Amino acid sequence: ISLLEKRRKSTEMEDSLLEVVQRYGAKLHATERVIIIDSLVMPKSKLLESLSLGSESGMMDSFNHYFGKQDSAGGVVFENQLKNKIVFSALNKNGVMKLYESVRNGDEWSIPTLLRGLGDEEDNMDWPFMLSDGQTLYFAAENEESLGGYDIYMTRYDADEHKFLSPENLGMPFNSPANDYLYVIDEFNNLGWFATDRNQPGDSVCLYTFIPNETRKT
Repeated sequence: ISLLEKRRKSTEMEDSLLEVVQRYGAKLHATERVIIIDSLVMPKSKLLESLSLGSESGMMDSFNHYFGKQDSAGGVVFENQLKNKIVFSALNKNGVMKLYESVRNGDEWSIPTLLRGLGDEEDNMDWPFMLSDGQTLYFAAENEESLGGYDIYMTRYDADEHKFLSPENLGMPFNSPANDYLYVIDEFNNLGWFATDRNQPGDSVCLYTFIPNETRKT
């Protein structure tokens, strides 16, 4: 940048790259210490069926299988342990993947509503998972704050404002310059999983099993 400035040339591209490097550097400095106990490489299409999630933590399924559809307008569905609430990803009218929720009252499901507070209109969002508290939501998003492709984010529901708080990027090692899709916690068995396509060929992903930290250690 200094050299270009001396030559009185544009530094717009280099300034942009510097911002990316500084953002990566901050994430790298705050990398969480995580104990990984297993990993499994598989086709992305097999990812959901490879989860060993206890029934107390809810259930995850593909949009098409859960709703009995054949199109590709949806992504992933999370159903809570009480089977009376779902959070799912689906394309909106502008072709952007967004997160919606629906609540069951008896045998009737409410009309799906868009989750509020999660980001900009152009941000793609997928792979939702909610903790048993019904307030803490993890999901994958593709936006300007991502390290690359999809990153994993966490947010909590604000009951006073009736919307979710501004999502927080989980940082490294869960996120990387590649696509990072899935973050799931089995609170009852004290196990966690996250999925990424870093260093993987084609449509393959690696599913890591880890022990969740009670407090973040860097």
